[in-house]
Amino acid sequence: MSLFSNSNFKNRSEITVAFAIIIVVILVVGLIGTGGINHIAGDVKAMYYDRLYPAVEMAKITEKLYENRLNVEEHLVTLNKGKMQVIEREIFRNHQVIDSLIEKYAGTALVDNEKVSLINYQREVFAYTKIENDILTLSRNGQKTQALKMFSSEGFEEFKRMMEPVHDITDRQIVIGKELYNDSMRNATQVRIALYVAMIIVVLIGAILGTVIAFRYLHQ
Repeated sequence: MSLFSNSNFKNRSEITVAFAIIIVVILVVGLIGTGGINHIAGDVKAMYYDRLYPAVEMAKITEKLYENRLNVEEHLVTLNKGKMQVIEREIFRNHQVIDSLIEKYAGTALVDNEKVSLINYQREVFAYTKIENDILTLSRNGQKTQALKMFSSEGFEEFKRMMEPVHDITDRQIVIGKELYNDSMRNATQVRIALYVAMIIVVLIGAILGTVIAFRYLHQ
């Protein structure tokens, strides 16, 4: 039997085609896998920089807002001028921290609902800060009863209104974080399916090729 017979040439051609198909399948799966991994990496990055990090910042903002509320309350019950000044400086520092955190949050990727909540917060915090300053002025001047009344009525109501957009933003962070997580899971599933399909195709092509070659050699 000639080494260059039509049968051998045909076998070599079939083997070449089969290996070419396997290589194409591997390349396609590699591209799908790379794209899926890049997408997952993008989702993870977005989850950290645009969701997890801002969520932590919002938690800090909430903490500082409540801390200032307690500071004002402490200001109302003290008669020591020096202590009142310390409390006022602490309130001022907290406001600076809050403003800095809000500025950082505004620089992240915000959806429309978050932008609306941020605008509402900035409006309400301006109104609350004015009331807070009026309360501190009354308290500093010894008008504790009037200051306490304003703290418990106007101050309390405005504080609740100010916290509403903060809670809305926090809730939105949770929802969008879940959406990013689900998107990452879908991409991971697609990559896994593509890899399983590729392995099945390669095994099938190999099994068919081996069977055909073995059959032909046995009947030559």
